[in-house]
Amino acid sequence: MAERQTARNILKITEKAVKKFSAGTKKTQTNIMRKVSSFLRQLDLNGDNVRPSSANIKLLRTVRDELERIIVDKTYRARVEQFTRNFPRIKRQTDSLYKGIDRFNKNKNSFKDLLAFNIELTQASLTEAGIRNAVTEPIAKLLSEGVTSGMNIDDMEDALRINILGDPERLGGLERYTKQITRDALNQFSRNYNESISMDLGLEWYFYSGSIIEDTRSYCVERAGKYFHKKEVEDVPSQWAGMIPGTNSSSIFINAGGYNCRHLWMAVLIDVVPSDVIDRNIANGNYKP
Repeated sequence: MAERQTARNILKITEKAVKKFSAGTKKTQTNIMRKVSSFLRQLDLNGDNVRPSSANIKLLRTVRDELERIIVDKTYRARVEQFTRNFPRIKRQTDSLYKGIDRFNKNKNSFKDLLAFNIELTQASLTEAGIRNAVTEPIAKLLSEGVTSGMNIDDMEDALRINILGDPERLGGLERYTKQITRDALNQFSRNYNESISMDLGLEWYFYSGSIIEDTRSYCVERAGKYFHKKEVEDVPSQWAGMIPGTNSSSIFINAGGYNCRHLWMAVLIDVVPSDVIDRNIANGNYKP
């Protein structure tokens, strides 16, 4: 069925783009740790502990900006630019699903602003503002706490290494943040774009696409590969593990299973909906033929 293939294509584009972008973050994290280690060697110590001196605090003021420059350099910006080229690819995949509908063909150019907005939003999240809040500020906070509390220098370096490079239990800070942002950016654009088309065409039926993996959330496990009426989708459970706070009957079409969710709500014509799903929704009053 076309909706299943379209969903597979979109998710394939997304996962390939996330993997490619993430591949470059490990080297950057190593550069961050190298810079932080250099900074630690400049600190004034009292034995094995950091001295909470004015000289050390003065050093703190320079490290944040230096870390940001290490991350958001020319190469990184080029990777962000290359990543955003996946948005038009996803748009073309979605367009292919509705190309047989006259109203869509007449109105599809009206969605160009949505494409541009999502690209701009992603660029901001992956560069200065987003990186500062999610990556460099936590490092600067650890450094500040270590200096002002007179922390043992080895313990301070260990805590920073786990934050920056990660450990067997979690990814490093930059890799963890960019993986979530890149995946959510493409998937949420796809859902946003699909829902805009659905509203414009007045579609009532949805297919929940995506595969089941080891850590798939309960919300997705119960729905993946199935068809639903719009009112059934809008009947959002009160809570599930991984749910984005504030998810409601409107935003569920965009948020789906939550952060890092690999599933999509795709609007479909009634022609592809199984008869038992239609019958179920006639019986419960959601749909009147």
